Amino acid sequence: MLIRTDARIARAGARMLRRTPRPGRTQAAVPLFSRVLVVLAASLVACVHGSAYPVPWPALVSSGDGHCPDLTGRYTDRGETFDSPHWISLAALLLDVRAAQVEVSLSDSGELRIHGWTDHGSAGTKSLARSAGDFECDGLRVTLRREAEWVNREGVVGRQSRVLQMSKAVDGSLVIRDEGSGFGFLFFIPIVGTQTLWHRFRPADRPDS
Repeated sequence: MLIRTDARIARAGARMLRRTPRPGRTQAAVPLFSRVLVVLAASLVACVHGSAYPVPWPALVSSGDGHCPDLTGRYTDRGETFDSPHWISLAALLLDVRAAQVEVSLSDSGELRIHGWTDHGSAGTKSLARSAGDFECDGLRVTLRREAEWVNREGVVGRQSRVLQMSKAVDGSLVIRDEGSGFGFLFFIPIVGTQTLWHRFRPADRPDS
């Protein structure tokens, strides 16, 4: 069902669009569903935004046995988002910190460890356990589900959720499928939407320090 809005909502959507990150700046700090609402306000409809795996990118590696894929490696913090001029921070996405590189390891016992590194040392670390339900995995991806959170900004009130699916490409890059969904109200107009983004982070060299 399409939800049409009036001129006041359109002007609000335009203001929101002007406040989205400029090219060359990270978009990690902008909630994904908030960006969905921006798109919906600008287009004056409620709809679903999705995308398949980017054809130009290298193929993804599968373990072939249904077990967790091998994500072990160090990756540059600054990554690309397919079909977007903005870059995105891997450390902000996974750790909520600032870092130059992010190290990921997944043990046979089912412990996922994520460690951020700056030029001067450790920036933060996180350990997740598959047995505790912190993540799920199959032969192609490791899935992290973020807790749903409330949004209250720019005239928008709503609830959003986020799912991150991490895979490894044949060139060694870390690829993340970033799916956000939610519902809310924009000036009392109900809005529902989903959006899927693809991020890619290339392998990084271990710091000399």
